[in-house]
Amino acid sequence: MEPAQVSPWAQAKAGRKRTTEGLPAQSLRTLLLHLGTLTRNYVTLVQDDQHEFPMAARPTALQANAFALLDVDPEKSVSSKLAS
Repeated sequence: MEPAQVSPWAQAKAGRKRTTEGLPAQSLRTLLLHLGTLTRNYVTLVQDDQHEFPMAARPTALQANAFALLDVDPEKSVSSKLAS
């Protein structure tokens, strides 16, 4: 079996260590670590401390680009039956 060919696009990306958008090229592991730092905080107001609401932190440029490519909106809540 012959080794896989590396495309010119991949070679150029590896050579400059940047994506076409100018962001740093990431391994999947590193990208997942960066995405995992976006937090959802629960906020209460001084005037009404009985109610809280979720508020997502502002994503970095890298996170925003990755979420856009994945067509994921981090502002939307994802419920899980396992989290009960």
